[in-house]
Amino acid sequence: MTRNVISTRVLRPRAHKNYICTQYVRNGECRCSHHCKYLHPESPLMLPDELLTEVASWLDLFATCQLGLVCRRLHLLTQRNTSHWVRLFAERWGAASQLQWRAAQLAGSWRQLYKEKVLMERINAPWKKPANQEVQALGETIADMACDCADLECVDSDMVAYAADVAGACRNGSGKALTVIFLLDGSGSVSDIDFDIMRAFVKNTSTVVTNKCPDAKVGVLQFTTEVRVEVAPEHGRPSEELHQRVDTFPRMSGGTNFSAPLRQVEELMRAAAQVEEAPAGKIALGGLALLLISDGIVDQAHVRDAAATAKHLTDNVANVSIFALGVGRDVDSDSMKQIIGEMSIPVPRATYNAASLLRNAPPIPPFPPLPPTPPPFISSTPNVTMCLDNLNANGQPGKEVARPNSNTSLSQMQRAAPTSRYLGLSTMKSRSATWL
Repeated sequence: MTRNVISTRVLRPRAHKNYICTQYVRNGECRCSHHCKYLHPESPLMLPDELLTEVASWLDLFATCQLGLVCRRLHLLTQRNTSHWVRLFAERWGAASQLQWRAAQLAGSWRQLYKEKVLMERINAPWKKPANQEVQALGETIADMACDCADLECVDSDMVAYAADVAGACRNGSGKALTVIFLLDGSGSVSDIDFDIMRAFVKNTSTVVTNKCPDAKVGVLQFTTEVRVEVAPEHGRPSEELHQRVDTFPRMSGGTNFSAPLRQVEELMRAAAQVEEAPAGKIALGGLALLLISDGIVDQAHVRDAAATAKHLTDNVANVSIFALGVGRDVDSDSMKQIIGEMSIPVPRATYNAASLLRNAPPIPPFPPLPPTPPPFISSTPNVTMCLDNLNANGQPGKEVARPNSNTSLSQMQRAAPTSRYLGLSTMKSRSATWL
């Protein structure tokens, strides 16, 4: 009798209504099979990884983090959803450039890069500084110019043989492949704290470049309205000596003239070409990277003059790349982008007499008809799908959520990323703008 009771209890388990089998929910199966005494409800985790990744791509940052805390499987899915983290990155800091893609590779994932940038913002608030991976990616990008010197630009036949020698020196690492020159703004608009940030950036970036390209030349120029060569670009200088000279040279004070250091760089390159016995014509000594570090506060006339000088430098010296880094309060990033050629310079407006302009003005034509309103569920942005969460009381579309199209691969997104040569190193809005 006792055996029958015991066997009956085993064969007919009593189900607990308030308990759910966690093994079935997480793994989709249970070791006890139909003998399990817990409930086996259908769970979203029974869906395949592709469908769960597609659902998670519609979530915002807070919901994505909450979803990653549910279990290990969802944590891995949200962490490896690269296209979703690229979209979240673009929503907060704008479209990712090639520099950010390289920084994400150094960080390990886009999620880790997002985390590093958020922590950097919280630590340095209200100042805005890039993540350490972005600064390292900039240094590696400059060092990669030593490997791109094989495609030197030759303007005449006399320089073909010399360019081939320079390309061979680049591959063999003979020391004349890459020259990196830092242009530091020592004017009065830059504070002492900002200038110390410039010094630290020069030391860190020079270390990254020399570690990847040991024979690279590194030079430092300080400018106001005048130019002073603090560290001449030479071969074989130890990093300790370079760091010591960067820490000890005094700071200048005065106005700002961006054209002066660019002309000085051209003179240095011409002098180096004479030493290397380069043929006449366009100067080609390998890769030349110029890093302009300033706040960009200057009038528009000086910006046009500096842009023309930079254009003249790139026309006379082969394989030149000019980078701009903003440091200081109320940095004028547009002016710095115009100097390095990343943004067009606006044409100055002509002055008119208002009375004569109104008197001789032609009659105002009638307004053209308004274009038809596109459907609310179609986005004008390519490779972006729009989702409407709700409608307001008037029937108009409410909140919109943009996400990359699933048909766009990560390689296509990376190739379509813009190539930016500007980076905000340490910036902050002016106090008046912050108070307003």
